[in-house]
Amino acid sequence: MERVATSAHANALARAAADRDDGVRASALRALRRVAPDLAAEAARAISAQAPAELRAEAAVTLRDRGAVARLLAEHDPAVREAALRAVARDGDLRSLARPLIGDPSPALRAQALDVLTGDLTIDELRGLLGDADLRVCAAAVRVLAGATGPAGREILRDFARRERDAALPDVVPLRAAADPRLALIAEALRHRASGHALRAVIAGLGLSGRLPDDLVVEALERADAAQRASALELVESAAGAELVRPLLPLWEDDPSAAFDPRGLLDRAARDPDPLIRELSTGGDQVQGLATLSTLDRILFLRRVPIFAMLPPPDLAQVARLATEHTFTDGATVARQGEPGERLYVIVSGAIRVVANAAEIARRGEGDYVGELALITGELRMASLVAAGEVRCLCIGRREFACCQLACASFRRREPRQACRGRAPAAARRRHAGRPARAGAAGSSRRRGCPRGCRDTAAR
Repeated sequence: MERVATSAHANALARAAADRDDGVRASALRALRRVAPDLAAEAARAISAQAPAELRAEAAVTLRDRGAVARLLAEHDPAVREAALRAVARDGDLRSLARPLIGDPSPALRAQALDVLTGDLTIDELRGLLGDADLRVCAAAVRVLAGATGPAGREILRDFARRERDAALPDVVPLRAAADPRLALIAEALRHRASGHALRAVIAGLGLSGRLPDDLVVEALERADAAQRASALELVESAAGAELVRPLLPLWEDDPSAAFDPRGLLDRAARDPDPLIRELSTGGDQVQGLATLSTLDRILFLRRVPIFAMLPPPDLAQVARLATEHTFTDGATVARQGEPGERLYVIVSGAIRVVANAAEIARRGEGDYVGELALITGELRMASLVAAGEVRCLCIGRREFACCQLACASFRRREPRQACRGRAPAAARRRHAGRPARAGAAGSSRRRGCPRGCRDTAAR
């Protein structure tokens, strides 16, 4: 509609701008702006303040209302800011209003703002954005520097790639520390930091080679699949050059024959500038008794919980610090059927009965988690959770869960699929919640509750 419309279609587009489907209305408004500005303005004025964000943003752009556009770009809701950013991206005169979003709390919006503002940012601004904590923002800055800033930008990228490569190398330690959980955690934390530097070097190298930073290549380097990593490394080496890539190979191709010095690793960790790594080297702040777990104990425990297992140590530490500990006596109600799901519970010790309509349909034990789907979806709990004996849990509330999503890039990538790899339709889930557990299910903690294999639908 937007690409092929001509002035002959103006009346039809005006009717489409009043369609019941919001997407059709927005598309018609964009087409009208191009072929019949007066009709577009009339349609835009008919859009109410209660309309969806996309329509309000398109209306503000159509009416050239810079104040309204700026207010939408500053909205608290990131979905509204994103809609406004998409709208101004199509309008060269209003595009500069997106400049504040290069400092947005959302990494995705920072990256999108960079793409929108190509040509409007100074080299110094772009240089600072190369070091953004989120790789998407770094990649967006590389795209702009490589394509629009000439020799000066390319020299910045070359220097950045070398510095990031060199910063990664000291943290590439062998992974054979895995026999000791604490040493394994330290090694993983160092390698995670090395990976951040190395991926930035790779992104800059791809930009310099004329190949825009490829998200698929970066994702392949982050995966555990050795074949995918090898293919990605071959592509990167051919594009960015052996000088940049080969020193980094031990990070992605762990050498089992590499020398490992446990004492040296602990000594080095104790002097590390990262307070988390220093804390891991000492075992964390140990607190006697069962009432409280140390940060290290929480991290080591959370690594064994499927929903958190793939998080790197810094993100695990964020979750560990946000979680609170709760103890429930035998028979206590942990959560009640029909209530809003406000907490995710990870069982540290003991067991929890999952009860729907007065019948026990499942039982969860140490290392299991309950309540994550109600937290993600906002739906009411479909079963009660009752302590079977004394139970100790790590609890993550709705606000803390949102903080995890905001602060942990790796958590955002895996949630909610990690929480539920296959959700049944809502009606099927409601029917299933009232069914009794299959024979033998009470002692098992694997893949119960959801007809399509989700671990925890019944306990939501």
